[in-house]
Amino acid sequence: MKKLTVILILSLAFLLPLRARAQSANWVALQSDTTSLNAAGQTVNLSINAMLNTSINGASLILHYDPACFKVAGHQPGSLLPGATAFVQEQPGQLDLTYYFQGKGKGLTGEGSLITIQLETLQLCASDLSVAPETLTLGVMDDKGLAFNLPGVEFRSLTVHPAPANGLPVVTPQSVAALPVNSPAAALPFPSLSPDVVWWALALVASLFLGLIFIAALYLLLRHRSAFSPKTTSIQGPALMHTGGTIPLPRQHTQLGRHIEIIGQNGEFYLVDTGSRLGVFLNGNRLGAGYYPLRHGDMVQLGRKISYQFINARRDSLQHR
Repeated sequence: MKKLTVILILSLAFLLPLRARAQSANWVALQSDTTSLNAAGQTVNLSINAMLNTSINGASLILHYDPACFKVAGHQPGSLLPGATAFVQEQPGQLDLTYYFQGKGKGLTGEGSLITIQLETLQLCASDLSVAPETLTLGVMDDKGLAFNLPGVEFRSLTVHPAPANGLPVVTPQSVAALPVNSPAAALPFPSLSPDVVWWALALVASLFLGLIFIAALYLLLRHRSAFSPKTTSIQGPALMHTGGTIPLPRQHTQLGRHIEIIGQNGEFYLVDTGSRLGVFLNGNRLGAGYYPLRHGDMVQLGRKISYQFINARRDSLQHR
């Protein structure tokens, strides 16, 4: 029995929120105060009614009507959008209408009207008044100022059928076809971002991008200069210096592979070509057979790519080459 009671309680706890959500679902519908037309000059009051559980920042729609039968006499924001600002584009047979709040203002929640429209009857004819669902937008602005359409809205009847009262003649007018409108109000229900804000945002992004490019270029330039700048090293005693490091020379004899020998005698040093296939050069002059004295600062080359500098100083600060 206890298990059954627990199951019933859990079931009610699960089903009651579902019912509450179903009852509070967002919906929108087009309604008219009359469906019976009695004479030319009669006013037909249309209302875009809604049930909202979320505050919106604006609403946008396009009303289609027969311009031979009706003309727009006026429009106002409804009870859910008190004090909203209007944006209107009108052409024969088509009313493109938006009511929105400037800044971060929002409308009310609950059941009421979004927009009310007054049409004046021009002649007695049977003609539908409709709002296409794809043109009906409920705009919501997030914390970042970006607008999006309120999701999960049920579109109920969006067409009304006013017709002449019984016994009155029905006129069949030659209606003027409504021209297509690329409506900014339908594309964006309210101006979430002004052109100045968009321009400054794009300028900021471009500035950050250019700044990153400048920093990267400066880093590569400094790295390039440090890689190829000469390094200063304090050398004591005779040595051969090259880009890979320093080769200390003993006082008597040094041999570099099958290329050269350096012979030390009484503090003096001599260079000998031991038959290098690359060719040995001293200060740019190719060596032949024999001993060539080395002096501080002389350049020794193996071929044209491998270069050494002869150092014979105790305390000189010299540069790699």
